[in-house]
This record gives sequence, structure tokens and C-alpha cells, in this order.
Amino acid sequence: PFVGLPHLPTRTIWYVINMTALAVLLLGAWKLTGGGRLDGSPKVPWREHAIFWLGITCGIGSCLDAITNQQTDLIVAALVVLGCSALMQARDLRAAIWFGIAAGIKCTPLLWAGYLAWRRRWIAALLVGVVAVGINLIPDLTHSSKSSVTHLSDWTARFLAPMADRDHEFGTWHCGV
Repeated sequence: PFVGLPHLPTRTIWYVINMTALAVLLLGAWKLTGGGRLDGSPKVPWREHAIFWLGITCGIGSCLDAITNQQTDLIVAALVVLGCSALMQARDLRAAIWFGIAAGIKCTPLLWAGYLAWRRRWIAALLVGVVAVGINLIPDLTHSSKSSVTHLSDWTARFLAPMADRDHEFGTWHCGV
């Protein structure tokens, strides 16, 4: 979305987005796992701090890797955590929207549609897919495809269709990066 901006503002905006996602991810995951408060009075048990720092130590490498490589993984993880938080509050449709946005960025969160269907939350399960596809159609509003109707159909023709070919070697994903 920042294609037209100069390099420095683009990097700054991307950094702010990633730091926000990291904060949402850390705070949300702490809350979802039942983590207690870390400060205040009465004094917080040492084990709360130990658990927090053990978790940070285990996960910070992946977070830093996503930031330094300018990946979307932190954003996707934060969106999934927001979806899980909404599920904990019995807000299925809100959760489906968060999961759908995450799946629109990176396909893996589409698995939540299966979970929601398994729990018989049919509308929410369907909404995950609808939002994911909708997110992938947004670029067509600002930058139309030169080779077909949508960028999504370009991607399908370039990456998915070749895998259906009889001569395709199963398990390979030739993307020509």
C-alpha cells in the first residue's frame, strides 16, 4: 500500500505497524493464556515475571526475524490473537473478520474457518473465507491487473494452476522469486 511513498516514510510506517502488531501480539497472548498482572500492589508473585520472560525469550527471535526481513508474520499473528480474543468473548463474527483479514494476508489463518465450521458456527466460518477473498481483491481497486481481470486470478494462473498439471512434481512450489 505504500508503493508511491518515498523510502524513509515507507520504512517508518512499516516499522510502526510492526511494533503495534508486536504489542498486540504480546499483550493479547499474555491475556489469552491467563497471564496475571505484572505490576502493582500487592506485590506480584515472581513466577508471573518468570513465565513472562521465558515466553519473551522463546519468541523474540521469531519476532525480530519478521521485523528485520520486513515480513507480514507479526501482523498476521496479531490479527489471529485479536480473533482468538473475540472468540473468548463469544463474538464469532468479529473473530471471523479478524481471521479473514489475517487469511487474506497469509493463507494459514484460513484454518480457522474449519474450526468455526467444526463448532457449527456456519456463518462465521463462511465469513472468514469471504473476508479473505475480499482482502485479496482490494489491490484491484487501486492498481488494475495488466494481464487479466484481477490480481487474484493472475496469482491463481501463475502459481496454483501449474500444480494441477499432470507433470507437476508433488510437494514443490516453484514461485520464481
